[in-house]
Amino acid sequence: MDATYAGKLTQDCPAGSDPTVPQDYKIPDVLDSLYYRDVMDHKVLFTSDATIMTSPKTKELVEKYTWWFIGDFLWYIHFEDAMVKMGNIEVKNNTNGQIRKKCGFVNEPYTG
Repeated sequence: MDATYAGKLTQDCPAGSDPTVPQDYKIPDVLDSLYYRDVMDHKVLFTSDATIMTSPKTKELVEKYTWWFIGDFLWYIHFEDAMVKMGNIEVKNNTNGQIRKKCGFVNEPYTG
């Protein structure tokens, strides 16, 4: 994480205070591709955000999305497509799937 950004977070979130900070410190109330610029600048809150720069495939996407306008255009198209795909995912229940007790593991078969 960028040292200056880390210092600002430490100042904004002293021990014992409300640790809530916006994920996008530049324009927190706008959904846009500036998140990817923050990733490139090492100004993200979570290790998982920083990790996307370690894979060549995801790093390439981050770099594409940081271009002004072109990046926004691509990002909006990809975001829209992803939202449509997610909206088409069927909700699973006991009759058409399995509600897992632990996300990463299939439940033991029911023997009744």
